[in-house]
Amino acid sequence: MLFRSDSPKYYRTHAKQERTERIDLLERLLHEYPDETEASIRTRIEILDQLGREYRSIREFKIAKKYFEKSLELSQEIDYKPGEAEALENLGIVCYNAREFEQAKLFLNRSLSVKEQLGDKRGQASTYHELGWVAQELRKFEAAREYYQQALAIRVEFGDRFSQAMTYHNLGMLADRKSTRLNSSHLVISYAVFCLKKK
Repeated sequence: MLFRSDSPKYYRTHAKQERTERIDLLERLLHEYPDETEASIRTRIEILDQLGREYRSIREFKIAKKYFEKSLELSQEIDYKPGEAEALENLGIVCYNAREFEQAKLFLNRSLSVKEQLGDKRGQASTYHELGWVAQELRKFEAAREYYQQALAIRVEFGDRFSQAMTYHNLGMLADRKSTRLNSSHLVISYAVFCLKKK
């Protein structure tokens, strides 16, 4: 049966087909691409990361993890710190998605350490934000709040309003989990109003 082009089922089917085609293309590129120079190895690292993200997006976490682990291995072999930080963060996110929260925390902390060595403050903000998610899932609400606030401070420093809004949203949701319904709803609204006033 053909689907109407505006139906949700059509979009899901079409998106899945596109994703499968993209994975096939990336896997062919990976097998065909040489790894003779540092530049070509960096390209392979990027392809591995893209493959990991594609598999993560279709919830194939074990396969995604293998690609991120290979990316980490290659990055460490050539002492490519940005690639190492990226692979560690991706491993943390895929572990989070697989509900392996303690493992996610370990990978994210390692990523944060590399980003600190690199002086990558924007990257640190992203990792602090993700550590907030993990702490929240572990029901360590105070730690989650601290991570979100660290992320927020950096995002404010750089004037990154979109990311600030995401962090304010998470702080509001955290307040919602910690507080009574009346107080938490007020806090969520307060954070939203604050974000709107900053425009």
